[in-house]
Amino acid sequence: MKKKIIIFALVALMLAVGPSAVATAAETTGQTTVSGAFWGSGLPDPPSDGASETPPYSYEINIPALYDTMTDEYMVISAQNVSIGSGKRVAVYLDAEKTLDDNDLFELAHTEYPQYKAKGYLIRTPNPDFGVREEINSTDKTLVATFLDGSVEPESYGYIIAKINLEPGGVRGVYTGTIYFKITVEDL
Repeated sequence: MKKKIIIFALVALMLAVGPSAVATAAETTGQTTVSGAFWGSGLPDPPSDGASETPPYSYEINIPALYDTMTDEYMVISAQNVSIGSGKRVAVYLDAEKTLDDNDLFELAHTEYPQYKAKGYLIRTPNPDFGVREEINSTDKTLVATFLDGSVEPESYGYIIAKINLEPGGVRGVYTGTIYFKITVEDL
């Protein structure tokens, strides 16, 4: 008999980086814990050349606080108030080192019995209804969205789909996991 599984993948992050908070070579990181939504942003490293001024970049990247795979087919990464100037883009990457195992799979644990695991893979796509779907991996496919100056819609990708399977010997119930992201301003 086939077991029905309810799987919730908590994958949240809402980053709002204020003006002058991101340097050209700096990177913003964040994470969402399984205990609930994490709202915040990391501060970038100071400029390496010793300069005291940071370029006047500002942007807000929106990643859902909850991604429930039973009700949501995908999660959308969007932006607002992107002011980075021409010749640059805001890039959102999946932090594969923190998110994926050695087989490029995403792990989730049972909420009541954490010794039981579920594994899955993550897919990036520019359109969840049709078009190219690429499995995210730790080597060359970690970019999940890019935004140009003034844009709210992603220039590339912008949607993540999770496909999750119960590990052998697993039990019914709710499974949660964490996805980590890195956000940076890059030259085109």
